[in-house]
Amino acid sequence: MTEERQEVPGAEINEGPEAGAAEANQRRRGAKRRAALRRWLWALPIIALVIFFVVRSRRPAEVEVVRPQERLVVQTLTASGRVEGSREADLSSDRTGVLVELLVAEGDAVQAGDVVARISSEVEAAELVQRL
Repeated sequence: MTEERQEVPGAEINEGPEAGAAEANQRRRGAKRRAALRRWLWALPIIALVIFFVVRSRRPAEVEVVRPQERLVVQTLTASGRVEGSREADLSSDRTGVLVELLVAEGDAVQAGDVVARISSEVEAAELVQRL
């Protein structure tokens, strides 16, 4: 009796030692495909981020458009520091003694020869008595 083989499309009948080698080759090809797929799956989020930032950077900046209006502008300047006059003078006396009375306030305008203070002459009188 002779054996009749029936071939089914898409099905292989593997017989012999070549059948084992063919299966091993198919497994290796499948493993390589899966490894390549894994590499691409890791790269996809990175590629997506790059595309996102490139597209975002090409968009023009958003601006708010307003109509010009006439209105009062108030500006305030706050600063700390020391204010000094453009002209200052140091006062001194030829006599020694205790200041009894100050006749002008700070910031008052004075002219040469004006009396600005009175000095007690008690110290000077005591010194004179000691010399005699």
